[in-house]
Amino acid sequence: MRNFKNFLLLAAISGAYARNCWSGLVYCGWDLLKIGNYEEDIEDALELAGQPINAHTKRDSLFFCGGPDDLSYQGTCHRGECQWNNNNDYCNGDYDIAPSLGFSTGEASLLRSQGH
Repeated sequence: MRNFKNFLLLAAISGAYARNCWSGLVYCGWDLLKIGNYEEDIEDALELAGQPINAHTKRDSLFFCGGPDDLSYQGTCHRGECQWNNNNDYCNGDYDIAPSLGFSTGEASLLRSQGH
């Protein structure tokens, strides 16, 4: 019984743990939702950029991580086309909503140099 209680405690702790996005990287919305509690931050970034807030824009948009609670909207990929990458996530194909002017020159250059 004691081992079972310890197991439940560890499961609760590990389930509650959420990691932060890495500052300076671009993430798909679905990736942010998977790694942490980013739904409100995603909605805030979409609203600030004047974009619709729905399941598609939350999951298939790209967001620049400026820090744990600092996301900026970058564009929305076709449904299911936002792809994970070890460094920066990207759209595998065209955008539904073109990339915003929110990219800094360095970020845009970095993405272009990676073929995105």
